[in-house]
Amino acid sequence: MGLKKERILILSSGKLVPKELKPLQDQYLERLGNFNIKTFEIGLYQDQLSEEKNLNLKINELAKSYQNLRVFLLRENGQHYSSHQFAHWLNKGLTNNERFLFVISSQRGFTQEFIELYPNHFSLSLLTFPHKIVSTILVEQIYRAETIIENRPYHY
Repeated sequence: MGLKKERILILSSGKLVPKELKPLQDQYLERLGNFNIKTFEIGLYQDQLSEEKNLNLKINELAKSYQNLRVFLLRENGQHYSSHQFAHWLNKGLTNNERFLFVISSQRGFTQEFIELYPNHFSLSLLTFPHKIVSTILVEQIYRAETIIENRPYHY
């Protein structure tokens, strides 16, 4: 299996981006230069345990395909960063050849058992956002981090 070039992966339960937000997210993805992002979706399941089982299978599959993959669950009470702190944190990891997998749950959230499987947690804000817009906000923040690192105008 060849080395994958994507450095940042986003995995979501259910539809990653609603059609109304897809043009906006695509706009940020097109602007990204050095931060290659790839997105993945798994279907919604009847129950949370089946959903998490399939998330776990996909995470394990991705870990085999992408070297140095660090998994971060997006959670309300995960690690918080300012935009500059996030840019520095992301840049440090990418400089060390790490890859990041951000996992977005369905509207049900993650069970405690699943949370314990993956101890790295990340939060976009102290606020709670609807599941359907989290991916777009995350992609925008990654784009913002890239502009901060490269000292390009965008973040003021």
